[in-house]
Amino acid sequence: AGTGRLTGGKREWSEEELTRIFSAKCIDLELKPSQERLERFMTKITADSGGGALVLRETGLGPLSGAAVAAFLLDPSAERFTSLVIAGNAIRDLGATAIAEVLDKR
Repeated sequence: AGTGRLTGGKREWSEEELTRIFSAKCIDLELKPSQERLERFMTKITADSGGGALVLRETGLGPLSGAAVAAFLLDPSAERFTSLVIAGNAIRDLGATAIAEVLDKR
């Protein structure tokens, strides 16, 4: 992934931030990562997110990608997001616990 910025609504994030989540998603789903899949993932998130919301609805996240979202939320740059939408994913206890622990600290 490059160091470019992706714009979603009025928010921006780096490709690296989303690529970490995407990579964990591929492990969760036992998918071979591809540039095409990464671009679709980033396009969906960019189109759906904005106005302080990080929208990851129905993006195929599993437990490891839930933990990757939690790691992203720990970064001070993630403070720009005031809401998180993760409905329609299978993050299970591992991902949900990781995210809940981070949100509890924010």
